[in-house]
Amino acid sequence: MKNVINMVVQKDRCIGCSVCAGICPTDALEMKFNESGNLQPVLVGKCLEKCDICIKNCPFNEIISTEQGLGNFVKTYEFSLKNDEKRLKSASGGAGNYILTEILKRKLADKIISVRQGEKYLFEFGVFDDLKSLEMARSSAYYPVDFSKMVRYILSHDETYAITALPCLARSLRLLQKNNFKFRKRVKFIISLVCGGTKSANFAQKCADIAFVRKNIELKKVNFREKISGKNALNFAFKFTSKNSETALFDRFKNIDFWNLRAFTPLACNNCNDTFATHADITLMDAWLDKNIDDFRGTSLIILRNETLFEIFENCKENLAEISPENVLKAQLGVVKNKELFFSKKGNFIERKILKIKLEIQKYSAENYDCEDFIRIRLKKLNFWVKLDAKIKTAKYLIKKILGIKQ
Repeated sequence: MKNVINMVVQKDRCIGCSVCAGICPTDALEMKFNESGNLQPVLVGKCLEKCDICIKNCPFNEIISTEQGLGNFVKTYEFSLKNDEKRLKSASGGAGNYILTEILKRKLADKIISVRQGEKYLFEFGVFDDLKSLEMARSSAYYPVDFSKMVRYILSHDETYAITALPCLARSLRLLQKNNFKFRKRVKFIISLVCGGTKSANFAQKCADIAFVRKNIELKKVNFREKISGKNALNFAFKFTSKNSETALFDRFKNIDFWNLRAFTPLACNNCNDTFATHADITLMDAWLDKNIDDFRGTSLIILRNETLFEIFENCKENLAEISPENVLKAQLGVVKNKELFFSKKGNFIERKILKIKLEIQKYSAENYDCEDFIRIRLKKLNFWVKLDAKIKTAKYLIKKILGIKQ
């Protein structure tokens, strides 16, 4: 019998979106963490004969290439909150919380489903119907989060919802809307984030162990966007709090760069090139542009795809300005190129060398929590190819400049 276990999980294509476990009519699937620190469905009961509901709603049952670019959109904006206290608590400029707040205020949806600090695990999805509790849903969570309970909640509560999701979950939610009348009727908006690849629970634990300079730290909470005055927007830290209320910072620039080296990234991420969450009604991202980088408080960019939500931005009293689609793409160009390289496995000679090393790191870290020595050895090789690539690009730039060729 075909199901997500033998068609997706066993092929390293499961991203842990959890929709299959939530929609299963016999509750035969349950989400559990595997040794790699990734959520995946486990068969705990019997499937119905000829049932294919889990497969139909899986985002990675079929590997589909997304056309590169922003996708369909109405407007593109640059945004930041005027309230510095709220802005500093946000991942970027505070666009996500602003949009969700306005959706509730204007009664465009009855409830918000978004990620908050968890009880059993570091993060969990929660249901919010008032502005005060919605403050719990700020900032970023580079951590696997189980959505299966939310699927069951939506099916059993006849209300309307706005949901925050990564591109993979957004795609699965669209499949649910296509295949399930209740979801089609009740899910009004999907607010998504630009994504270059998510991280396992082992990523947070490893960074915490390094920050505290000891292993097996029992974590109470983590702020993955601890903004530091005097540094630029890129130079944020991870702030960890243990169950003993000790705190420690992980400086991404002084330690192994697990993020960009692809360590602790689920292998399933290699099956996706939807950087700009084209299935969402709104896509949010950091403004990684020269004019914004120096402001440590963070700035958001917004891709508005659904005209219904245009009223949120009319007469907006926060810092809001239209920005060209070209600059939105420019802000995330590195993410786009990297994601496409891992998806297509195509590139020039040097790019393929870099890809090979990062894939080795990705696979090794999935099987070995203590992977620092392995990474350091590969890092020497990687730096050689990165520097060579930079020299070649500089040479090409200078030659074109001398010849008067437009860059």
